[in-house]
Amino acid sequence: PGGKWVGRTGVTLSVSELQVKMNSSGVNGTVREGDAVTLTCDTGSCSSTQTQITWFKNGRPISHTQTPANTLRLNPVSCTDSGDYSCAVREYRETRSEGFTVDVCCKYLQLQP
Repeated sequence: PGGKWVGRTGVTLSVSELQVKMNSSGVNGTVREGDAVTLTCDTGSCSSTQTQITWFKNGRPISHTQTPANTLRLNPVSCTDSGDYSCAVREYRETRSEGFTVDVCCKYLQLQP
């Protein structure tokens, strides 16, 4: 109210929340070492051909993951892949998705002395 919009006519702004979803070859949602895991960054109304996604693990960008398909494939998944994953549209890294935790059940757990 009382505000003024300045801009070109015909410009549409659509803001949607990014969300990470997981598809796994594991049984009952359990991810085990050696399974295939695909994380998808759901961009809502933007098609995968319109955006490039940058993936993050534990808050840090994962190198070489700017994919036009909005997916991150971990195949085979290992214990070191456990962590908190998020995604962002490449140009807007500060607007990352909520974190999605991938917890890999490891075959062998080696204890440090």
